[in-house]
Amino acid sequence: MFVRQKRNRSGSVSVQVIDKTGGYRVVKTIGSARHPEEIERLVELGEAFIARQSGQYPLFPVNQQANAVARRTAAI
Repeated sequence: MFVRQKRNRSGSVSVQVIDKTGGYRVVKTIGSARHPEEIERLVELGEAFIARQSGQYPLFPVNQQANAVARRTAAI
C-alpha cells in the first residue's frame, strides 16, 4: 500500500491510500486540502493508517531512522 496525492479539478488535493494487489484500488480516502501544510498532515495520517493496517513494526524507531542510515553509509 502507498499514499497517493491526486489533484482535483477544484484545485484541492485528495490524499488516498492505494493498494496495488491485483490492480489499483482505493482502500481509504484520508481527505482533501489546498494548503501544503494540511496536505502534509493528511499524508502523515495516511502513512499511520498503513502502519496500523500492515501489522508490522519498524525495525528502527522513527527518531533513530536517519541515524541508522548515516551509520550504514559511513561504514561502507
